[in-house]
Amino acid sequence: MMNKSWPLNAWLAKKAGAVHDTGQTISSPNYNPVNWIEAVVPGTVLTTLLKNGVPGHFAPGLDPYFGQNSHSIPDISEPGNADLYTYWFRTTFAVTPPADDGRVWLYLRGINYSAQVYVNGVQLKGSDNIFLDDPQSSGTELRGMFLRNAFDITALVRQQNALAVLVNPPNPPGTPSPKDNGGNPNDPNIGENVTMRYTVGWDWVMSIPDRNTGIWDEVMICTTGPVLVLNPHVVTTVLDANGKLQPDAKVTISAEVYNASEVKQTGALKYNFAGLIRSSPPVTLLPKQKQTVTFSVLTVTNPRLWWPNGYGSPELYTLDLAFETSKGVSDTKSVRVGIRQISTTNDQNRVFFVNGQRIFIKGGNWIGTDAMLRLSNKRYRDEVRLHAEMNLNFIRVWGGGIAERPEFYDACDEYGILVMQDFWISGEFQGPFPEGYTQIFLNCAKDTIRMLRNHPSLCLWSGGNEAEPPSDINKALRCYVEGGSGCAGYELLDGTRIYIPLSFAIGGGGEGDGPYGIQDPRDFFALQSCPINPEVGSVGTPAVESIKRMMLPDDYNRFPQTADNATWTLHKYIPYSNRDQGQLVPCTSSQPRPVYDQIAAYGNLSSIDQFCFRAQLTNYMQYKALFEGFLASMWKWYAGVFVWKSQNPWTGLRGQLYDWYLDQTGGFYGAKSACEMVHIQLNLQTSQICVVNHSAKLLSNLTALVQLFNHAGLEIYSQLGNVQVAASSVYTGNVVKWPANLPQVYFVKMYLLDATGNVLSDNFYWQSSIEPPDYKALQTIPQIALMASVRISVDGDEYVLSALFGNPASSGAIAFFIRLKLLRPSTPPGTDNRILPAFYEDNYFSLLRGEQKSVTIRCAKIDAGSSEPELWVEGWNITPVRVPGN
Repeated sequence: MMNKSWPLNAWLAKKAGAVHDTGQTISSPNYNPVNWIEAVVPGTVLTTLLKNGVPGHFAPGLDPYFGQNSHSIPDISEPGNADLYTYWFRTTFAVTPPADDGRVWLYLRGINYSAQVYVNGVQLKGSDNIFLDDPQSSGTELRGMFLRNAFDITALVRQQNALAVLVNPPNPPGTPSPKDNGGNPNDPNIGENVTMRYTVGWDWVMSIPDRNTGIWDEVMICTTGPVLVLNPHVVTTVLDANGKLQPDAKVTISAEVYNASEVKQTGALKYNFAGLIRSSPPVTLLPKQKQTVTFSVLTVTNPRLWWPNGYGSPELYTLDLAFETSKGVSDTKSVRVGIRQISTTNDQNRVFFVNGQRIFIKGGNWIGTDAMLRLSNKRYRDEVRLHAEMNLNFIRVWGGGIAERPEFYDACDEYGILVMQDFWISGEFQGPFPEGYTQIFLNCAKDTIRMLRNHPSLCLWSGGNEAEPPSDINKALRCYVEGGSGCAGYELLDGTRIYIPLSFAIGGGGEGDGPYGIQDPRDFFALQSCPINPEVGSVGTPAVESIKRMMLPDDYNRFPQTADNATWTLHKYIPYSNRDQGQLVPCTSSQPRPVYDQIAAYGNLSSIDQFCFRAQLTNYMQYKALFEGFLASMWKWYAGVFVWKSQNPWTGLRGQLYDWYLDQTGGFYGAKSACEMVHIQLNLQTSQICVVNHSAKLLSNLTALVQLFNHAGLEIYSQLGNVQVAASSVYTGNVVKWPANLPQVYFVKMYLLDATGNVLSDNFYWQSSIEPPDYKALQTIPQIALMASVRISVDGDEYVLSALFGNPASSGAIAFFIRLKLLRPSTPPGTDNRILPAFYEDNYFSLLRGEQKSVTIRCAKIDAGSSEPELWVEGWNITPVRVPGN
């Protein structure tokens, strides 16, 4: 029989303390659930309560991310509140009992934190979970947030069935601390559980009141034959012993097969890969026996390789596996893989290679798509796509969150984004750990490795965030991932990637990260921190529309010029100056300049609109300088950097290049500019011209053109130079010979031209000639009547807008910091009518006098609503106007 599967999504829930029946009774198909509420599964207890409302705490539909709404929700750490988040979940399902030796399976891909599971009046044993290597390590309760559970329920099912799950919160749940940086660092601490840690609150997120208790991942019913195909493993090799790329790839395929029946089974495991079909020798399995089947090495001629973003196409193949007995196909599995090989140097300055090509890490720290685990495939794809559009090639999945889901990795596979996956340790709590913790952790770790190891995007594993796991766990993780000496008795589960004990160790030498908070842009070019810095950055105030969407007018109109704005404090606002902030962490070698208020540098403020627009100016400058500073020392000192953070899982006000609503900040486009594959830039510390070449090709016969303009848009200086830059290298050229008596504010335009005059890269800066930087002169530049037009077409499920913008030569000024917005035309007045996400080829750009620019914009039709989108344009000296169609 062919396998079939379907999700269980229609659930009811009730607080456990209000249920006086046993699990055996509740899971009876005839049970009458009186006064139960509609549940959100996959989801959490809090998302269920938000849907239904809780008298005295919040109305149905209340948004905890808005304003100070979260303060009305009781925190689980308060006395007696654990009962508020301990819930029964119940659902029913129909299934035709299988004929002959067919099987019915219950899959639960994630429960937080412990659970008792009942089907048709019978409690399932955690020790019967087929994903556990050691059945003795689990009793009747399921424990651990990151463990898949699969149970054979064949003997229990009938035509109509009931499933009941009692879910208990993490215990202890941890206590939020006044500093909001991982909660109270002492025990009892949420870190005593194998669960996500940031739910207790951090310096960038509020605490999540229920600690994300619930059936947070998918629940499936599956029917198969007697033999299952489990945990496929595909290993691809494309390099020779000297690290050189070969024309053919070697592919090793293996999988476990498990006989779930009570009788001996014989059959064969077959695969179809790249058009090649192979079958294993006959496999005989005793009842309840599991066996690994490994095929002989397959050669794929001229394979389509998987490449990281920017280096080539991330090509993917599908492996189809099937176990066949004399009665037909018993079970099938499909796995999407990429043919590629990751290698590293293992010295004090580690470098990563993909298919023999060295890769400079341009990365972002990923905290999670939603702090309350409202996960969706579309949002995963949208967020990963935003990283790819930013020209990033790496994401670090931070260790205080979750082991990311296969759907996240599917998106990274498709967009060519490499991933560093942390395990669930963080420096705010390092023990002592309770009895049983180690076994639960290792159960979760082994299963997570098996679940994710086939994804070509997965690059390396890290033991934790800024702290090593306990020594016994650390050794086990290294042995599971790398194997080698001292690993007798440990199964090698990966064997193709490196394991590092903590995030600091990614660069091979030196420990630490940072700096955090606003920096003088010039300091990024003088900084010498870790060779691969796992965390640096922090500011990130979003656009004004997002601010107005996340708080009340009284809160946003008192934008943070005062210290008593509790809403901005709750949402973790970080100032745009560092005079009151501290120091760099030990990894760095120098102290930063003081940074005076970068918002005030543009003049007095009269509105929240002005404040947010000027924040985008600073965001743009800050994150462009961050990446350009690291790139200026590519391979000389640095092999990569991860910005802290690239995104936010809630309506936070710091550390983000796009916000919770998926609107890009100015920092997004500063990073996008800096991270292009061929990039001309200015060293803000030395005034040298630099050209960064990430490609595998020599770039020769190039010209670097530098032009300076005054604030009226008139050219006051230009400089030409010849450029040749080797593959995967940085060219450092002449110092720009700044003219004397520079104006208070001036503009720098840079072009990299090929031999025929085509522009390979261009760049734009605005600078101040005085200290501290003062940009108030920008207030005197005249308004521009921008020329603009747009043509709208449809490409599959997306609208495509082809826009053209021009600054007339007679305008008398630079069109400065132009912002594009894609809007829904038919929305109620006063509502946020932005189409989010929208993917802009460029945004927050400036145009010289007489300059034109074309921009392509895409958005999903489902996000645009019922009408074609409208394109609007605004800017520093541009009155907001709708762009007419042509």
